[in-house]
Amino acid sequence: MSEDQKSLASKISFLFGTVLSPTGELFTPRTLAAHIQERFDVKISHTYLWQLRSGERDNPTKQHIEVLSSAFGVTPAYFFADDEEYLARVRNQVQALQAMKTTKVDALQARVLELNDAEPEVRDRIAQLINLALGLHRDGGRDEG
Repeated sequence: MSEDQKSLASKISFLFGTVLSPTGELFTPRTLAAHIQERFDVKISHTYLWQLRSGERDNPTKQHIEVLSSAFGVTPAYFFADDEEYLARVRNQVQALQAMKTTKVDALQARVLELNDAEPEVRDRIAQLINLALGLHRDGGRDEG
């Protein structure tokens, strides 16, 4: 990982290019500024966000770091980190989470994907339990058996 990839601008640019807004689109400086104002009641201009992303500004306030971390779903430590392993792990987690959002994968589906190496009998039993649970849910909780 190059020193440039450890810069604040690179970290913010990665998040802009990866994290989806509540509408399912990538944030732009303008949409992020509006989101931060609406959700956190903090004023931050889209121009300032663009400057942080481009590297023209590189010393945000504590409040700005806090709302950026909340809006993007990372810890404030991400913006200060220079450990390559930590940054790679956070970036991989952010990418995985966004991939799950875009493909509508939920926690149950993610767990089921982990069962690829399980015995066929185990997978069959789990499928039966899921079908039973779904049937109970659709029938208002009544067991027809």
